[in-house]
Amino acid sequence: MNSRSVLVLWRGSAEKLVALVASPRYVASQWGSIWQSRRVALTLTDVDNSHHVLGPPGVADEHQAVRASAHTRLPWTLSVASTSPNPDLVELAGRRRLLLAGLALMAFLVLAGSYFIARSVTRELAVARMQSDFVSAVSHEFRTPLTSMRHLIELLVGGVVSGQEHRHQYYAILARETE
Repeated sequence: MNSRSVLVLWRGSAEKLVALVASPRYVASQWGSIWQSRRVALTLTDVDNSHHVLGPPGVADEHQAVRASAHTRLPWTLSVASTSPNPDLVELAGRRRLLLAGLALMAFLVLAGSYFIARSVTRELAVARMQSDFVSAVSHEFRTPLTSMRHLIELLVGGVVSGQEHRHQYYAILARETE
């Protein structure tokens, strides 16, 4: 009996069962162009890693991804490696530069925004301080004459002021204070 490797895929339900049985050569002819366009070498080996089911044997790379049959629960060990890592590294370096440029731009925008917000807050605090000082000064300027006017009016209303001459003097002070 001749032992040959085959790939069997199936999908079943209660009503029907659909199965695909393919040789490694068929799988490579159908999907090999896809793997080559993505610069990937795919290798399937049996559980003992002694027989290659699919792909080129001996593809070993430090950047190789290996999934053992114990992890995938399939009867193969799957190895995926880049066939030309230099273009991948160049592409990754370009992405890294783009990412760093984006992060630098974000940091610049955050710093610029923080500067303008701090500047606006400082200006608003200065305006609030000036407004408070103005209200305090105006309040003081109104309170001083009003206090003396109220005191003179209380004296006049209370009849404490004796003599017409003192009353005219108090009325003159009141007129001056109102001005």
